[in-house]
Amino acid sequence: MQRKMTVLVAAMLMTVWAVPGFAGDRAGDLGKVLEIYALRADVAMHQAAAKAFRALADSYPADKEILLFCARTAYFAAHRLKGDDKATTATWGVECTQLLLKAHKNDYDGRYWWARNSLKARESEGIQAALKQAKVVRDFLGKLIEDEPTRFEGYMAQGAVLREIPGMLGGDKKKALEVLKKGYGIAPRDAELLLELAAAYAANGDKENAAAIYDKCIKESDKPKYLEWETEDARAYAKKMKAKL
Repeated sequence: MQRKMTVLVAAMLMTVWAVPGFAGDRAGDLGKVLEIYALRADVAMHQAAAKAFRALADSYPADKEILLFCARTAYFAAHRLKGDDKATTATWGVECTQLLLKAHKNDYDGRYWWARNSLKARESEGIQAALKQAKVVRDFLGKLIEDEPTRFEGYMAQGAVLREIPGMLGGDKKKALEVLKKGYGIAPRDAELLLELAAAYAANGDKENAAAIYDKCIKESDKPKYLEWETEDARAYAKKMKAKL
């Protein structure tokens, strides 16, 4: 009953708060959306935050910080959703990255979050659509890595794609592990990268190293500002996956 009430309250709040009124005061407008974002442990509020950031992006279409908030929030919210809600939410992220790249051509973060959100948006269309986009994203991320080899995010995302898609369609579990190791060398305490690296070890039959990396995620991963919930979620998932090894 308590869970039902929580969901009901969240749904009501989403209706009220999904698109706040903006006054042209950047700090105040961003603050309004961050109040919604702070409640994202509830999936309905997470989607509401993504929607609010998408609306805020239209008011500040050249503001990189706001556009990245939009893209990142849309991705993590879409990851928790299904069907049309997943596609719609991820598409908000795609649109924000397009605005970002219009204002900041070739921006690494804009390209990175475009890749992640574009793939997430296609997942709801079925396996064939997802696999087709995965191949596009795999190659796109390869170019991103070439352009910025000292950033870990491209390695992380490409490694995940290489691990997940079938070998006959361009996937490669061994290569995925090598790519993720390179990312690990750059960001050894990033929670999401640690999850992907552990999964790659497991996919290659190395349960010992997989368990060790899951432990590192649980005990040693960083918790960046504005990614506190995401880090705790990653740590909880690491505990779950370690138990399944």
